Amino acid sequence: MARDSPRRILERGAAELGVAISQGQLDQFERFLSELQKWNRRINLTAAKTPEELITRHVLDSLAGLTVLNELPSGSHIADLGSGAGFPGLPIKIARPDFHMTLIEPRQKRAAFLTTVCAQLKVQNADIVEVNVDPKRTPTELVGRFDAVLMRAVADPRVARDLAAPLLKSGGRVVIWASSQQAAGAGSEFSIHAYRIPATDLTHALLVWRSPG
Repeated sequence: MARDSPRRILERGAAELGVAISQGQLDQFERFLSELQKWNRRINLTAAKTPEELITRHVLDSLAGLTVLNELPSGSHIADLGSGAGFPGLPIKIARPDFHMTLIEPRQKRAAFLTTVCAQLKVQNADIVEVNVDPKRTPTELVGRFDAVLMRAVADPRVARDLAAPLLKSGGRVVIWASSQQAAGAGSEFSIHAYRIPATDLTHALLVWRSPG
Protein backbone atom coordinates (compact mmCIF):
# COMPACT_ATOMS: atom_id res chain seq x y z
CA MET A 1 0.00 0.00 0.00
CA ALA A 2 1.46 3.34 -1.09
CA ARG A 3 2.32 5.86 1.61
CA ASP A 4 0.63 9.23 1.57
CA SER A 5 2.71 12.09 0.19
CA PRO A 6 3.74 14.84 2.65
CA ARG A 7 1.21 17.15 0.99
CA ARG A 8 -1.56 14.60 1.48
CA ILE A 9 -0.56 14.06 5.13
CA LEU A 10 -0.84 17.80 5.69
CA GLU A 11 -4.16 18.10 3.87
CA ARG A 12 -5.72 15.16 5.71
CA GLY A 13 -4.26 16.16 9.06
CA ALA A 14 -5.53 19.72 8.80
CA ALA A 15 -8.99 18.44 7.92
CA GLU A 16 -8.90 16.17 10.98
CA LEU A 17 -8.19 19.25 13.10
CA GLY A 18 -11.09 21.08 11.47
CA VAL A 19 -8.79 23.46 9.57
CA ALA A 20 -9.72 24.16 5.94
CA ILE A 21 -6.67 24.65 3.72
CA SER A 22 -6.83 25.60 0.04
CA GLN A 23 -4.51 24.27 -2.66
CA GLY A 24 -2.78 27.66 -2.69
CA GLN A 25 -2.15 27.42 1.05
CA LEU A 26 -0.78 23.89 0.60
CA ASP A 27 1.63 25.35 -1.95
CA GLN A 28 2.73 27.93 0.62
CA PHE A 29 3.34 25.22 3.21
CA GLU A 30 5.46 23.26 0.72
CA ARG A 31 7.60 26.33 -0.03
CA PHE A 32 7.93 27.08 3.68
CA LEU A 33 9.12 23.56 4.47
CA SER A 34 11.48 23.49 1.49
CA GLU A 35 13.15 26.69 2.67
CA LEU A 36 13.22 25.42 6.25
CA GLN A 37 15.05 22.28 5.18
CA LYS A 38 17.66 24.36 3.29
CA TRP A 39 18.35 26.59 6.29
CA ASN A 40 18.22 23.64 8.67
CA ARG A 41 21.41 22.25 7.16
CA ARG A 42 23.24 25.42 8.15
CA ILE A 43 21.80 26.64 11.44
CA ASN A 44 19.88 23.68 12.92
CA LEU A 45 16.46 25.27 13.20
CA THR A 46 14.73 22.04 14.23
CA ALA A 47 15.62 18.46 15.08
CA ALA A 48 12.94 17.14 12.70
CA LYS A 49 14.54 16.52 9.31
CA THR A 50 12.10 14.67 7.03
CA PRO A 51 9.07 16.34 5.45
CA GLU A 52 6.79 13.90 7.30
CA GLU A 53 8.33 14.80 10.68
CA LEU A 54 8.16 18.52 9.95
CA ILE A 55 4.51 18.25 8.97
CA THR A 56 3.33 16.16 11.91
CA ARG A 57 5.54 17.37 14.76
CA HIS A 58 5.56 21.04 13.79
CA VAL A 59 3.00 22.12 11.19
CA LEU A 60 0.02 20.04 12.35
CA ASP A 61 0.94 20.54 15.99
CA SER A 62 0.93 24.30 15.33
CA LEU A 63 -2.37 24.19 13.46
CA ALA A 64 -4.00 22.54 16.48
CA GLY A 65 -3.86 25.99 18.05
CA LEU A 66 -6.63 27.13 15.74
CA THR A 67 -9.07 25.10 17.82
CA VAL A 68 -8.83 27.89 20.42
CA LEU A 69 -8.04 30.79 18.05
CA ASN A 70 -10.49 30.42 15.15
CA GLU A 71 -13.17 32.34 17.05
CA LEU A 72 -11.01 35.47 16.93
CA PRO A 73 -12.21 37.97 14.33
CA SER A 74 -10.42 38.96 11.16
CA GLY A 75 -7.66 41.48 11.82
CA SER A 76 -6.83 40.15 15.29
CA HIS A 77 -3.25 40.80 16.36
CA ILE A 78 -1.39 37.64 17.35
CA ALA A 79 2.17 37.30 18.68
CA ASP A 80 4.33 34.18 18.52
CA LEU A 81 6.74 34.70 21.42
CA GLY A 82 10.04 32.88 20.84
CA SER A 83 9.13 31.91 17.28
CA GLY A 84 12.35 30.07 16.38
CA ALA A 85 11.71 28.39 13.02
CA GLY A 86 8.25 29.96 12.82
CA PHE A 87 6.22 27.52 14.90
CA PRO A 88 3.42 27.93 15.76
CA GLY A 89 3.01 31.40 14.27
CA LEU A 90 3.71 30.85 10.58
CA PRO A 91 1.43 27.83 10.05
CA ILE A 92 -1.37 29.67 11.83
CA LYS A 93 -0.73 32.76 9.70
CA ILE A 94 -0.80 30.72 6.48
CA ALA A 95 -4.06 29.06 7.51
CA ARG A 96 -5.58 32.34 8.75
CA PRO A 97 -4.10 35.05 6.49
CA ASP A 98 -6.57 37.56 7.95
CA PHE A 99 -4.70 37.54 11.27
CA HIS A 100 -1.94 40.10 11.79
CA MET A 101 0.98 37.98 13.03
CA THR A 102 4.08 39.21 14.88
CA LEU A 103 6.93 36.70 15.14
CA ILE A 104 9.15 37.60 18.10
CA GLU A 105 12.58 35.97 17.92
CA PRO A 106 15.73 37.25 19.69
CA ARG A 107 18.29 35.15 17.79
CA GLN A 108 19.60 36.94 14.71
CA LYS A 109 19.97 33.92 12.41
CA ARG A 110 16.49 32.65 13.17
CA ALA A 111 15.02 36.11 12.70
CA ALA A 112 16.81 36.28 9.34
CA PHE A 113 15.23 32.97 8.34
CA LEU A 114 11.77 34.23 9.29
CA THR A 115 12.29 37.45 7.32
CA THR A 116 13.44 35.50 4.26
CA VAL A 117 10.66 32.93 4.28
CA CYS A 118 7.90 35.52 4.84
CA ALA A 119 9.23 37.48 1.84
CA GLN A 120 9.39 34.36 -0.33
CA LEU A 121 5.85 33.34 0.61
CA LYS A 122 4.61 36.90 0.09
CA VAL A 123 3.00 36.82 3.52
CA GLN A 124 1.11 40.04 4.21
CA ASN A 125 0.58 41.62 7.64
CA ALA A 126 3.41 39.69 9.31
CA ASP A 127 6.15 41.39 11.32
CA ILE A 128 9.42 39.89 12.53
CA VAL A 129 10.66 41.52 15.72
CA GLU A 130 14.21 40.66 16.75
CA VAL A 131 14.05 41.38 20.46
CA ASN A 132 14.42 39.54 23.75
CA VAL A 133 11.45 39.53 26.12
CA ASP A 134 12.58 38.64 29.63
CA PRO A 135 10.92 38.62 33.07
CA LYS A 136 12.58 41.89 34.09
CA ARG A 137 11.79 43.91 30.97
CA THR A 138 9.02 43.81 28.38
CA PRO A 139 9.92 46.01 25.39
CA THR A 140 7.65 49.06 25.51
CA GLU A 141 6.62 48.70 21.87
CA LEU A 142 5.08 45.28 22.60
CA VAL A 143 3.11 46.07 25.76
CA GLY A 144 -0.66 45.69 25.47
CA ARG A 145 -0.67 45.14 21.69
CA PHE A 146 -2.02 41.63 21.17
CA ASP A 147 -5.30 39.75 21.26
CA ALA A 148 -3.38 36.49 21.76
CA VAL A 149 0.18 35.48 22.54
CA LEU A 150 1.35 32.01 21.51
CA MET A 151 4.18 30.05 23.16
CA ARG A 152 5.45 26.58 22.29
CA ALA A 153 8.12 24.32 23.83
CA VAL A 154 8.14 26.03 27.23
CA ALA A 155 9.67 24.59 30.40
CA ASP A 156 7.12 25.99 32.87
CA PRO A 157 3.65 27.13 31.73
CA ARG A 158 3.21 29.55 34.65
CA VAL A 159 6.55 31.26 33.95
CA ALA A 160 5.65 31.41 30.26
CA ARG A 161 2.25 32.93 31.08
CA ASP A 162 3.85 35.62 33.26
CA LEU A 163 6.29 36.46 30.45
CA ALA A 164 3.54 36.75 27.85
CA ALA A 165 0.82 38.48 29.89
CA PRO A 166 2.17 42.08 29.58
CA LEU A 167 1.88 41.83 25.78
CA LEU A 168 -1.89 41.27 25.91
CA LYS A 169 -4.71 43.67 25.39
CA SER A 170 -7.39 43.65 28.08
CA GLY A 171 -9.30 40.38 27.73
CA GLY A 172 -6.62 38.78 25.54
CA ARG A 173 -5.36 35.23 25.89
CA VAL A 174 -2.09 33.37 26.26
CA VAL A 175 -2.03 30.01 24.46
CA ILE A 176 0.70 27.58 25.52
CA TRP A 177 1.48 24.30 23.74
CA ALA A 178 2.11 21.75 26.49
CA SER A 179 2.86 18.10 27.03
CA SER A 180 0.25 15.92 28.68
CA GLN A 181 2.42 15.90 31.81
CA GLN A 182 2.57 19.70 31.89
CA ALA A 183 -1.19 19.87 31.38
CA ALA A 184 -1.77 17.50 34.30
CA GLY A 185 0.17 19.85 36.57
CA ALA A 186 -1.34 23.08 35.27
CA GLY A 187 -3.16 25.25 37.73
CA SER A 188 -6.86 26.06 37.69
CA GLU A 189 -6.10 29.41 36.05
CA PHE A 190 -5.64 27.58 32.74
CA SER A 191 -8.31 25.97 30.61
CA ILE A 192 -6.99 22.74 29.07
CA HIS A 193 -7.72 21.56 25.54
CA ALA A 194 -6.23 18.13 24.80
CA TYR A 195 -5.63 17.00 21.22
CA ARG A 196 -3.91 14.26 19.24
CA ILE A 197 -1.54 15.25 16.45
CA PRO A 198 -2.98 13.71 13.28
CA ALA A 199 -1.00 10.83 11.70
CA THR A 200 0.71 10.17 15.07
CA ASP A 201 -0.06 8.70 18.47
CA LEU A 202 1.12 11.89 20.21
CA THR A 203 -1.31 13.58 22.58
CA HIS A 204 -0.59 17.15 23.65
CA ALA A 205 -2.61 20.00 25.15
CA LEU A 206 -3.23 23.69 24.73
CA LEU A 207 -3.26 25.67 27.96
CA VAL A 208 -5.26 28.88 27.66
CA TRP A 209 -5.10 31.75 30.14
CA ARG A 210 -7.28 34.82 29.71
CA SER A 211 -6.36 38.30 30.84
CA PRO A 212 -8.93 40.04 33.03
CA GLY A 213 -11.06 42.57 31.24
